[in-house]
Amino acid sequence: MKELTNKLAEMTKVVNEMIQAMAARIDVLEAENAELKAKLNDGWRDRVTYDNTVEQIAACEDAKERDEARKLIEPMLKKEMATKFRKDIRRKVKELNEGGSNIVIQQAEVRVQSPGNNIAHTIYTKE
Repeated sequence: MKELTNKLAEMTKVVNEMIQAMAARIDVLEAENAELKAKLNDGWRDRVTYDNTVEQIAACEDAKERDEARKLIEPMLKKEMATKFRKDIRRKVKELNEGGSNIVIQQAEVRVQSPGNNIAHTIYTKE
């Protein structure tokens, strides 16, 4: 019986040492994980938001480019979110197009400064 008690005590000691070694290894791995997360989070997650994505896609002047960019993101969204995504892109494109400053020329004057060289300057009056 004494032998069995000694073996059990020895096994308990080995198991406790293993638990302590694993706990130390877990602490090291958690520290490494925190360090890697800090390196990965360079603000990318803060810059890549839904609104920023919609704005970047809408900023593409070519409709084909917008469509390709939308198709890249859409598979990651749920169906109703994909529909909202399309609507938001269209809305943003419309906003960007309306916000542009279109120059309306109501009057243009051409002054020929050197008739022999055919050099002319056009003066535009913007309203």
